[in-house]
Amino acid sequence: MPKKRKMRQYDWQKIAREYIEGIINEKGETLFPSLPILAEKYGCTLSTVGRHCSKEQWAVKRERFANKVSKSRQREKAAVLSEEGARYDLECFNISREGIEKAKEMLARAEKPGDVATLARAMKDLQAVAKTAIGDSDGTADGSLRIEVTLDED
Repeated sequence: MPKKRKMRQYDWQKIAREYIEGIINEKGETLFPSLPILAEKYGCTLSTVGRHCSKEQWAVKRERFANKVSKSRQREKAAVLSEEGARYDLECFNISREGIEKAKEMLARAEKPGDVATLARAMKDLQAVAKTAIGDSDGTADGSLRIEVTLDED
């Protein structure tokens, strides 16, 4: 009577997971092993690994997993960029507000009409920066920005 060969048991869930989700190396990088690499690593034949891969649709699952990871990373990037953008907008708004306060102080001391005009342009620019920072339009229907300056005559 011929001897029965003992069937070797493999952890197919683990092998599939490594193929689908990859393996993180010592540098923290995710590597996606090929079927021959997995066959060699686990000591089984390439045809056996290939059969499991085909039957269980590992390639399709790997692609779905990669898409999920990609979408997740995009969401995380968007959240970080959104937060950074909000911080930057707030900083621009605060700088604009400080600039307008400074321009108002200078306007109170302005003696020449040219100084008033220069300060008015500066305030207009600062106001535009502040409105952009808070996501506001320019506030007028036709897109123009109006600044009124009243000069007290002695």
